Amino acid sequence: MSADLLFQITNTGVLPVWLLLAVRPGWRWSQIAAFGVAVPLLALTYAAVLISLMASGGMAENPDFGSIDGVQALFSDRYGFVAAWTHYLAFDLFVGAWIARDGSTLGLPRLILVPALFFTLMAGPFGLLIYLVFRQVKLRSALAEPLPFANKERAHP
Repeated sequence: MSADLLFQITNTGVLPVWLLLAVRPGWRWSQIAAFGVAVPLLALTYAAVLISLMASGGMAENPDFGSIDGVQALFSDRYGFVAAWTHYLAFDLFVGAWIARDGSTLGLPRLILVPALFFTLMAGPFGLLIYLVFRQVKLRSALAEPLPFANKERAHP
């Protein structure tokens, strides 16, 4: 399969799952689509491309992760770039699915979840940061609320 086709399949294949997470964040099937299908398929694709690159000699024997030139060289091969992009897609989707599930559990409104999901899709860590800020605000406000029985006098026999 060509690198271009593999890129197109992985890049567009995740979009329906992101849409499911935005429309029905806490829905069981949204979570299954992400954690049970899409993320494992992306991970498998990543591993297959990486193994293929190593077996064919398309990847440097001792890749240099200590310099910008060394890392940039890893992306110079089209399949190396597809592997890296698939890596991003898998981790961003994993984080997005966690945001959707966690946000639904906490009762965060979709008005907060959808922008956090959008920015996680488009700019991974920035979307996660947005979500974590709103999550922290929600948790702090929940801690500030009085306990349901705090204002009630207890009758002692």
